[in-house]
Amino acid sequence: DCLPSPEDLKYKILVKAKKNTQEDQNIQDEPASGKQSSDTKGLENDPIPNKDVNQREAEIAKSEALGSLVNYCEALKFVSLDQERHFWQMFSLTETKALEISKDEQNAKKFVQINTRNLSRIYPKGTRTDSSNYDPFPFWSQGCQMVALNFQTEDDKNQHNRAVFRQNGGCGYVLKPEYLTTKVSHYSVSKATYETKMNLKIKLLSGQHLGKGVMI
Repeated sequence: DCLPSPEDLKYKILVKAKKNTQEDQNIQDEPASGKQSSDTKGLENDPIPNKDVNQREAEIAKSEALGSLVNYCEALKFVSLDQERHFWQMFSLTETKALEISKDEQNAKKFVQINTRNLSRIYPKGTRTDSSNYDPFPFWSQGCQMVALNFQTEDDKNQHNRAVFRQNGGCGYVLKPEYLTTKVSHYSVSKATYETKMNLKIKLLSGQHLGKGVMI
């Protein structure tokens, strides 16, 4: 009743998409119900499109072949933090909605707990027409596995992203901090961090233009 480990998923491709539900299947099975007005007596073979027909055609367009490839990343529309989810179902949130959740201590804790069992994806809001980026650290600190950025913008946010995932041998994933993996979470909005303190020793081999009185 949990997702496979990264080790188990090596050399595999995960497909994220929506799957047809029983309700979708019922819509596909329903006959088209094109309606005609009294002014279309000579156009019996050309019914006026209506909302039901358009909806039916849109549902039929969903690919059954694609849906059959979805196993661990079934896209589920986000309704609330309390909605029932299977472990293979995931949802996506705009940065605005995710920040709204994170500002409330209780909702933030619920979000962290969801991310110990399900996948979640955060993406930039649509008003970022300049391809700017948000700070990914708050969402990493809540256990979000996929924090999407605009890669076409060379900024400090993308530098942080590359630096974080250069860890663990650059294999493409890093392990979460312990507080994001335990069932009893000690998460706190004010104390959560994805940063790790470390001491660096630098050996200077050569230098120039250091200025007078600079001691190394």
